[in-house]
Amino acid sequence: MRDRPYEEVMIERFRRDPAYAVELLNAVLEDGDQEELMDFLPLITAALGEAPGAVRQPPNPSTDAPAAFTDFLAALRGMGLRLSVAPTTPLLQRAHDMLAVEQPV
Repeated sequence: MRDRPYEEVMIERFRRDPAYAVELLNAVLEDGDQEELMDFLPLITAALGEAPGAVRQPPNPSTDAPAAFTDFLAALRGMGLRLSVAPTTPLLQRAHDMLAVEQPV
């Protein structure tokens, strides 16, 4: 059995199980580790990107962060997903709830 690059293995795994990719993405976002997120973006984009311009090959370490993030957002849109922000503390949650109530429908 030959060894395969980590990136290749993860891209294949995400393609086989997109729900796992989304679950892992949520965990990475919750942890808030920017370096981990920037490592993850090209992988999920390469695996699941269906939008025009999305990355379709294993990530290139020289890819700059803004391009990786743009490709990632395009991949999310292609999957019918979006990136959102949620409060992490009760005070922020109350403020969020108040704003949601005050906005006209």
